[in-house]
Amino acid sequence: MFLVFCPLAGSPKAAHKFGLFLCWFLLGCAVLFPAEATGDYAAKTVKLVVYGPSDEIFIWWGHAAIAVEYENGAAFTYDWGIFDYPGDDFLAAFFQNQVKYRSAKSYTRYDMESYFAEDRDIVVYTLDLDEAGKEAMIRYAEEDVLPENCWYDYDDFTNNCSTGIRDLIDLGTGGQLRAWAENEKGRFTLRQHIRRFMAFHPWVDWYTSFLIGRMLDRETTAWDEMFLPVEVGRHIRDFSLTGTDGEKRKLVTHAELLNQSKTRQSVLNSPPDELARSFIAGMFIALLFVWAARNDKHKRALRITSGILQSAAGLFFGLFGLAVLLAPVFAGNEYLAHNNNALFVNPVLLMAVPLGILSSLGKNIRLGKRTLPAEKALRVLWTYMLLAVLAALLLNLSPSLRQANGSPIVFTLPIVLAFVFGDIAVPFKKR
Repeated sequence: MFLVFCPLAGSPKAAHKFGLFLCWFLLGCAVLFPAEATGDYAAKTVKLVVYGPSDEIFIWWGHAAIAVEYENGAAFTYDWGIFDYPGDDFLAAFFQNQVKYRSAKSYTRYDMESYFAEDRDIVVYTLDLDEAGKEAMIRYAEEDVLPENCWYDYDDFTNNCSTGIRDLIDLGTGGQLRAWAENEKGRFTLRQHIRRFMAFHPWVDWYTSFLIGRMLDRETTAWDEMFLPVEVGRHIRDFSLTGTDGEKRKLVTHAELLNQSKTRQSVLNSPPDELARSFIAGMFIALLFVWAARNDKHKRALRITSGILQSAAGLFFGLFGLAVLLAPVFAGNEYLAHNNNALFVNPVLLMAVPLGILSSLGKNIRLGKRTLPAEKALRVLWTYMLLAVLAALLLNLSPSLRQANGSPIVFTLPIVLAFVFGDIAVPFKKR
């Protein structure tokens, strides 16, 4: 029978060569394609792997995964950061709630190679868990990556690739991690945390923070902060669990930096302060308008310039206000709602566009049977905006209504003060 299926066996020399080839072939397969974990979930080591940010905007906040080395030599990675979306534009799909997220299992070796190729920070934390904790983690992960279980409802701060790992580690500690972390005060608010990662993109940082409502300005716990992969690593290093013997021990026995990016700056330890930059920008625009209004030469040219500048300001603030109102509707994201900035930056200010043009031409507007100079109508509009800015400031005195919107306020306030009191809205008085 053997001779029928293996003609080479008829020659001892050929059979020997074939046997060597078969051994090397099987050994290579064992290395490249290690066996799947068996149902007993026997794990040698369990590690948290934290990957640093990458270039794409959806990877600015990094990534996390659990790497498991099994007794049989297999090594697999479990993560909750796999996503699919239609088309080629992630941001468009994200704001239309078309991005779908799932968990997945992959070979650790190939994962590591891809992250090394991207030159991302890679930090590995070895976890000191008992056998029951390891088994609970792996059993849950194995079941969760099944096709019928892998898809989940993504949330930026409560259900993402990092919180999935946090919850898995908590499972391995028998709930001890959560019990500890929920009683530890967080360092920053959620807004401040995400700004740490956007600091190297100032315009995106400013605009995103402008669109975000006050829900992200509440106080946090260590548990909340672990929506970020780096915070999972930081907090578990500080955490000690109690074993079945009643003894306390550190959860992390070893932390190793496998790769430090040579092409990217390190994430800031604290959020950047944009107040000074925003105030200087607002003051520069305000002083420019005041200088133009006070200049007695070339009155006609300055009147045209003033009207155009006010039209541009109305267009800028009006479109930003439109974005504030429409973003939570089209994105379906509750974190973009309850935005105090909508008080003083809203679509009403688009009225300044036609009024500025009419003002530059010295025209009046008709209100029923009365007429009103366009420049006076502009002053009324900017006065409304000034009162709205002051109302937003008053809201920040209430803990339940407080929003970290100091940057847009200090940018807007000098400009609107110049419009109202700097002879910008009515720059050319009759003498």
